[in-house]
Amino acid sequence: EIDGLNEQLEEDLRCLEHLQVQLVDEQSIRGVLSTCKCSLWTNEANALG
Repeated sequence: EIDGLNEQLEEDLRCLEHLQVQLVDEQSIRGVLSTCKCSLWTNEANALG
């Protein structure tokens, strides 16, 4: 029974590690998009101003 629990814990750990990588990737993408939006807004404001 303990072996089964250890296997489940290892599988859960792999899943959590995968989700953590996905989260970091998404946060990175959101940061890039946010930077792009700021740049676009600044460029538009400069063009209008």
